[in-house]
Amino acid sequence: MVKCLCRVSANLKRLIFSYMMETDAGLFCPTCRGTSELYYTPHGSSGGDCDGGLRRLILRIAAASDDGVKISQHFGRAPYYVVVTVEEERIMAKETRSKPGHQTFAAHQPPKLAPDERHGYDAGSDVRHESMANTISDCQVLLVGGMGWGAYEAMKSYGIEPIATDVKDIEEAVKLYLAGKLSNLMERLH
Repeated sequence: MVKCLCRVSANLKRLIFSYMMETDAGLFCPTCRGTSELYYTPHGSSGGDCDGGLRRLILRIAAASDDGVKISQHFGRAPYYVVVTVEEERIMAKETRSKPGHQTFAAHQPPKLAPDERHGYDAGSDVRHESMANTISDCQVLLVGGMGWGAYEAMKSYGIEPIATDVKDIEEAVKLYLAGKLSNLMERLH
């Protein structure tokens, strides 16, 4: 059964509108110009009753993980992404992807930081962050237990919403996100 957009959680609505761009022909994905699976047809623009205008909405949420079940406490050290595919607010599939990270960039030694400096802005960070983002470029949300400010800002620049959480179980965090009850704990950034 197709759900109406007016019954979609506030988090999902915000994500739809932030990800899509409006044209005369409707909304489209700014990355692929319309071939994305993330789309919907607006309804009720002239008022009146809801006609169930949400046609299809697929959301991919990535979680940095050490074991494929729990959210890693450190984004950069996690060797995997668990990508959860959500359709109409239901988990439809999960897949595990290798994630570039500190182990991939072992030759890189991060510089010593002063107490007021933030992690992830040193020379070469852009290339490392891009490599980590490319693996989940089809995802709209990234769940982490903690991460550096540089990686956080880089993911946002690639159109991926990073959320730092203290929820450990990936499926539980996804469900909380979909319900609009997953807080982004900015104090978990370093």
